[in-house]
Amino acid sequence: MTTGPGFPATGQHFSISGKYDIPLIVTPHGLLKSGAMRQNTIKKRLAWNLYQKTILKEADLVHVTSEDEKEDLLRLGIKTEITVIPNGVNIPDCLSREDSGGLRKALFLSRMEPIKGLPMLLKAWNSLNTSGWELILAGPSKGSYIDSIRNLISKLQLENVKLNGEIAENDKWDLYCDSDLFILPSHSENFALVVAEALATGLPVITTTSTPWEELRSHRCGWWVAPELDHIRTALEEALNLSRMELKHMGKRGRDLIERNYTWENVSARMETLYRKVCS
Repeated sequence: MTTGPGFPATGQHFSISGKYDIPLIVTPHGLLKSGAMRQNTIKKRLAWNLYQKTILKEADLVHVTSEDEKEDLLRLGIKTEITVIPNGVNIPDCLSREDSGGLRKALFLSRMEPIKGLPMLLKAWNSLNTSGWELILAGPSKGSYIDSIRNLISKLQLENVKLNGEIAENDKWDLYCDSDLFILPSHSENFALVVAEALATGLPVITTTSTPWEELRSHRCGWWVAPELDHIRTALEEALNLSRMELKHMGKRGRDLIERNYTWENVSARMETLYRKVCS
């Protein structure tokens, strides 16, 4: 038996597992990462002390999607065996980008909320020569946060920033494939599936050390920098000054990385091995 991101339901899973002697695998999906735990702190700590800690300690195995998430659980005192298997990603057919000579596009695609670092990105964008580029911000937003982003765009007089809002699944892939660079300046991420998706479409990526994507640096397919304005600005400046061909070569290395390690075939085979081990 495995549990997913609906942690409030895991007490029921825990009871069934014990009653029928069924192995229990828990997949927290980043709910217990340090960045996530700092949000709604009282509610998160209450849930942790009431039942989450017990479930994790009594589980047969904990499955996480990144080494960062594993380290956070170890810091919380979890001694249950923890296995790292990343999320899988589809590989779309859009690696070849035509050089139309028009505006190049930098894309942010994720939920629009404070933890995603959008003000840093907008301030960095404002401080650079972005002639020939357009920045597209896409993704859902709750409450009034989108208004604060819209106001910041207006205050900084950013005429080459486009606010798209929530994007349908099919349109999402079109947006990736129509872009030249992907940016996710987050303060905290468990896996950051959008980074994997962007790499799969052949986009070089700028993201932060608060995401588990150090491979961007080691595979020379992007920038993995501290979640601070100066570092975001430096990475962005370097990216904006690369030629289309240089960006394309970086994107090709990123797609190769995804094809080697993050396809659904690769991930499902590792998950099957994991389940057979627990059930043996």
